[in-house]
Amino acid sequence: MSKTSLTLGFVPLTDCALLAVAKERGLFEAEGLDVRLSREASWANIRDKVVSGVLDGAHMLAPMALACTLGAEGVTTPMIAPMALNVNGSSIGVSTSLAAQIAALDRDAPPESPRTARTLRRLIEMRRASERTLAFAVVFPFSIHAYMLRYWLAEAGIDPDLDVRL
Repeated sequence: MSKTSLTLGFVPLTDCALLAVAKERGLFEAEGLDVRLSREASWANIRDKVVSGVLDGAHMLAPMALACTLGAEGVTTPMIAPMALNVNGSSIGVSTSLAAQIAALDRDAPPESPRTARTLRRLIEMRRASERTLAFAVVFPFSIHAYMLRYWLAEAGIDPDLDVRL
């Protein structure tokens, strides 16, 4: 017998909109499902509540399901990511101050052009002796955001584990 009463967690970001719209438009009910949406504070909350069974499922970062299945953060809990609510749309942003420093080193590029991390590597090398290590934030260690940032840095010869703090 299939379970028809479900509690689904979400983090209030734009890509959770599909769950909210489905709930408001009665799409779950049309499929015979009684769904309660649970707003959660963080990705770690989502993970922990799905692992412990408090939530039946959730809007979560797809790599989190893989990390939980592999036991990458401790407890091994088999999970699947049956659908994607958002594809692409991620970007790498830097502070105004860091952007200005990068632009000053890359004077040949127009100000509106995307920057590679190659100029950032030059800046890191210049700062190494005199200033603190640059720090970058990601939403979760096993997120597409973390993988994208690591790739962007590594492509330019920056070691994401040694040359910066994540």
